[in-house]
Amino acid sequence: TIDFVLPELAEMFARLVVGAQICGGSSSADSKEWKEKVAKLDNELVLEVARSPEVSPARADDLSGLPPALVTTGACECLRDSQLELARRLEAAGVAVESHVYADM
Repeated sequence: TIDFVLPELAEMFARLVVGAQICGGSSSADSKEWKEKVAKLDNELVLEVARSPEVSPARADDLSGLPPALVTTGACECLRDSQLELARRLEAAGVAVESHVYADM
């Protein structure tokens, strides 16, 4: 399977999502208490959330039913091919897609 997100970014994002759901809201995500709670989250739980289609729709087998998408990427970007593949998959699933590759990026 193609990984559309760098593992480090997926983990960071999942920690924030899981942290908000499990640790509860906070007046500031920068608070020491919130950061300590999020740091203690189980890695398996974090990775499970990061891999879920609800958090990362690109990982879903069926992309039909997703809202219209705008996919932008730079020609030299390391995730360019993954982003273009995602645009192709969305289009094949009947999702309205606008895709742009910027040469100077």
